[in-house]
Amino acid sequence: MRVRTDINFIKSYCEDYGYELITTEYKNQKQKLELRCPKSHLYSVTFNNFKRGDRCTTCSGKGSGFTKLDVQEWFSDRKCELVTKEYMHQKQLLDYLCKCGTPMKNTMQRLRNFSKDPYCLKCRRSDAKNQRRDDANELLSKIWF
Repeated sequence: MRVRTDINFIKSYCEDYGYELITTEYKNQKQKLELRCPKSHLYSVTFNNFKRGDRCTTCSGKGSGFTKLDVQEWFSDRKCELVTKEYMHQKQLLDYLCKCGTPMKNTMQRLRNFSKDPYCLKCRRSDAKNQRRDDANELLSKIWF
């Protein structure tokens, strides 16, 4: 017969790794526990996931990692303008203007993980055309000069 895990065991287990358990009541293994990491970041995780090695999402870099300022800077570095006023998380649909002014929508997660750039199709084609032209000019300059 299996022994039920109690809150005191979980608390001491977390403290062994330098984490502080904020949750005061434990119901079952699917419950998310509120923890404070050694660097004082708050995050939630199930006890099984904590035992498996899942730690603070901020410290490990697994969380969104983007603040409103980071997102604005990411778009401005690519000559785009973020129209969305409030940024909450990486799966939020963002409104922004492409560098040519075309209104676009996408999530930060898709832009960061699956897309090379936040540009519209017209700008992508133009950039690809210019890149091919630059590559051809470089190749021709090596051959003829």
